[in-house]
Order: sequence, then structure tokens, then C-alpha cells
Amino acid sequence: MTREKRYEIIKEVLDMNDPMGLLALGCPSDEYSAEARLIEEKFDAAASASERALNKIISDVFYSQFDEMPKKRLCRKISAEIISKLS
Repeated sequence: MTREKRYEIIKEVLDMNDPMGLLALGCPSDEYSAEARLIEEKFDAAASASERALNKIISDVFYSQFDEMPKKRLCRKISAEIISKLS
């Protein structure tokens, strides 16, 4: 799978789950583009990242970008959906 396709999947899952509630507030559709790119880069660097590792990557990226993290349960859901779509 190409990096671009992996990015698109990650972005799609982030948009569907709207972890910070920004899309629901009317923010632009590219709101999570930077986070999706960062997650894809870190995920790629981890090569065979598990769902747990991906969960940590997602939490870290959102904390670094927003100074807060989505709820743990939501991060786990996002991780599971990404892993499922990438399989």
C-alpha cells in the first residue's frame, strides 16, 4: 500500500470520528490533514505498528497539535478502524 493511500485511510477515519469535534463546529474538511499526515509518518516509521502502538501515536499527535487528547476510548476506536481498513 502506498503512503498516500495509507494517509487517505487515516484521514477518512479521523474525519468520520471527528476526535476534537471540529468538523461538527463547521471547520474546513481539511482540519485533520496535518494530524493524519503525522500519524501516517509515525505509523510508517513503526512499520508493523500494533493497534496499541497506533493508539499511542494518535494520542501523542493530538496532544502535540491541540495540547489535549481525545478520550482514550475514542483513540482505541480510531486505532481499531485504521488497522481494520489497512488490513
